[in-house]
Amino acid sequence: MPERIGFDPSKERPEGILEQPEAVVPSESSEEETNNQESRRAFLKKMVGAGAYLAVGSKVDRLAGAIEPEVAPSNVAENEVKKLSEYPTGSLEGRKFPANSLFAYFTGISGEVPKVAKINFYDQLDTLFDKKESFAKRRRKTNTVFRQAATQLKKEYTSKDPQRTDLRAYLQTVEAAIQTVEANMDWEKLFTRLGLDKEEAALLRAISNSLDSKHLTAYALTELMPSADGELNRDVFSFLLKNAGSRYVYSIPAIYDDMTSFGPYQFTSYALYETSKEKRGASVVADCVKKEIIPSSVVKLRGSEHHAAAFCFSIYNLAVLLRQCSPKEKQVLKNTWRSHTTDLVEFIATAHHLPGGAIKSARRWLNNGAKLDFEVSCPKNLRQYARKTKANLRALKNV
Repeated sequence: MPERIGFDPSKERPEGILEQPEAVVPSESSEEETNNQESRRAFLKKMVGAGAYLAVGSKVDRLAGAIEPEVAPSNVAENEVKKLSEYPTGSLEGRKFPANSLFAYFTGISGEVPKVAKINFYDQLDTLFDKKESFAKRRRKTNTVFRQAATQLKKEYTSKDPQRTDLRAYLQTVEAAIQTVEANMDWEKLFTRLGLDKEEAALLRAISNSLDSKHLTAYALTELMPSADGELNRDVFSFLLKNAGSRYVYSIPAIYDDMTSFGPYQFTSYALYETSKEKRGASVVADCVKKEIIPSSVVKLRGSEHHAAAFCFSIYNLAVLLRQCSPKEKQVLKNTWRSHTTDLVEFIATAHHLPGGAIKSARRWLNNGAKLDFEVSCPKNLRQYARKTKANLRALKNV
């Protein structure tokens, strides 16, 4: 029975990047511890028609079917490692990144953003991992798994193609990962594993089927970026994809926690974990997919697996919500969810950060007939996540 759900939603656990260094993050106790299917397919067709698959390289990604560049010649990577390069900043020009902000850490730009910035992203990734290590030391924490992960991720970034891309192509990769999970899901096994009745199962499948790449990316921006300005978050993310590459984004550590957490969704072992005795979060859902889509540990997450994990964890948190809802709350959700997809994405993002609090907020929202925005039902510490997610989703609307 414990494996069926995998965590106690009543326990508040921060999940993902924390914006204030003094925030309390729990320590680990073990190994490192609106859109329907048709519109999504139309989106895929449109993206392919626009040439979204024309990325550099030729190796087909084993998970999503998107194109992943081949490993770059080592001499090219070594040359880039040793030098600063110039990058036009586009829409970021004139913005101000405080010296100790995440934007400054991510981009290597401190102060007013110039028209052209000189950056060494290889050094910058090193700096990010150093800052995470410093935070752990201040908390007197030792994480050998994280150190091994940092070494491996930095090695991969300096020896392989950084996979520079644009935001539209990135969204295509996210969409393909969602499609792969859905196409290979054993839904009956999942419903049984999660203990859902027929009505709950039908509702979960309908809602999860409506989730798309922009929903997951909005949720990622909420986790990764510090601003409440959705357009700024989007533009910094786009700048990193274009110049540092998606491999850089997939490697960014959560510098304000002492766990092994990195990538666009800042996963930790609270949300993705599998051993012979226990499965948590995304791993519970992934176990019901007919092919291996995510690894058993956060430390092994690479590329499109981050998106597959995020989609699985979204399904998981929706299922936990459904199991805890009263009959009245479930009926409200059944009647109104199609006109409240933004609210549901806000729930997914807040549940990634603090599952127990997000579920209480969602039930409060539904108990009031979903008449107000989801954020209104959130306490202050979650309201910022909900608002950020809404702003991020709005900024992605016309991409």
